[in-house]
Amino acid sequence: MSLSIGVLVTGAAPAFIFIRSVTRKKRPHNQFSFKRVVITGQFLIGISLLICVILVHKQLNELRKVETGIDIQDKIVLQAPTGTDFKATSPERFKESVRAIPGVKHVTATTDIPGQYMKMGWMIDRTDVDPQVNEVIDGARIDYDFADVFRLKLLEGNSFSPSENNTRNLIINETACARLRFSSPQEAIGKQVILPEIRNSAFTIQGVIKDFHQLSPEKEFSAFLLFCADESYSGYNYYVIDLEKGNGGAAPGRLKPVWESMYPNSSFDYFFLNEFYGRQYVSTAHFGNLLSALSFIAIFLSVLGLFGLINFAINKRVKEIGIRKINGAKISGIILLFNREIVGSIVTAFIISIPVSSFIMHKWLENFAHKTSMSWWIFALAGALVLVIALLTVSWQSWKAAARNPVEALRYE
Repeated sequence: MSLSIGVLVTGAAPAFIFIRSVTRKKRPHNQFSFKRVVITGQFLIGISLLICVILVHKQLNELRKVETGIDIQDKIVLQAPTGTDFKATSPERFKESVRAIPGVKHVTATTDIPGQYMKMGWMIDRTDVDPQVNEVIDGARIDYDFADVFRLKLLEGNSFSPSENNTRNLIINETACARLRFSSPQEAIGKQVILPEIRNSAFTIQGVIKDFHQLSPEKEFSAFLLFCADESYSGYNYYVIDLEKGNGGAAPGRLKPVWESMYPNSSFDYFFLNEFYGRQYVSTAHFGNLLSALSFIAIFLSVLGLFGLINFAINKRVKEIGIRKINGAKISGIILLFNREIVGSIVTAFIISIPVSSFIMHKWLENFAHKTSMSWWIFALAGALVLVIALLTVSWQSWKAAARNPVEALRYE
């Protein structure tokens, strides 16, 4: 909001002054110079904002192209039932009914889904090394279908299996493996860690999975571990249903009758995982839209001020234009005369805008784990766009002056 007010105030006031100059014929030379300085400042703001706009949208596209390491497409998420409903119908029974629905590939139950912070952090002690390792690592409880639903890549070891008792086993990701000071995923397999919060129970690391972005690629990979809950566990927060491609539209209608028959006291609440995950980019997109609006306002006010400045310059040189035309000057030459005067201001604004916008956007990009590059064409494009707009404005005004009858110009007082 403060940035918006600043652009409006710094742009509107000079523009208003310049428009007033259209009705006045004489001004001191130093006032004309001051106006050119203000115009240069306005174009500096406009070019800098335009550079930032292009870079923000380039960064947003970069984030959307980053491989997340987890499959979030064609997934519908159901909020888990509450109270007696969950206890009356086991997750496994519900999953079996859902698997029978046409278009469903896999179903999993989990406490956490991609696109949100994991709700639990666990103390982990590794006592087989000196000094002892003590870490706090995020964790989620899942069932054995989780890896299939999200297409997790196993680097070493085994995934959870329904044919085995997995309640004392863990799966960790690469970052957790490094945090626990294992030299490689191979070394971690079969090692035991202690969880003080669960009665100092020992858990065996069964598998190591490739890192994936639990949160958007704006953030670094986080360390986490996965517990396999037994069939009696009732603390799941979500069911995630993996659909065959093209079945997203029909899925809610097919799932609702199954849900209502098994969980009559719980509302049928669902959303699509890719849309949920994409909400993480909303703040960056809004920032880009705000800068777009501000850059438009800044450039518009600059053009408005330029309109007044050129009218002021033309009014001072009406007789000169008439004499030039009588002596054979072409309209294109007169247009070039006025354009040449304004190009210097645009070039000055452009040169100053490069370090200013580079510094601002470099600081902004420090907030992202994956950064786009500040390519030279971003600066060139912003400068070229503003230059073209300015030249069109000046050319139009100077063409009108040059096209006048030179006799009328010589009579001008």
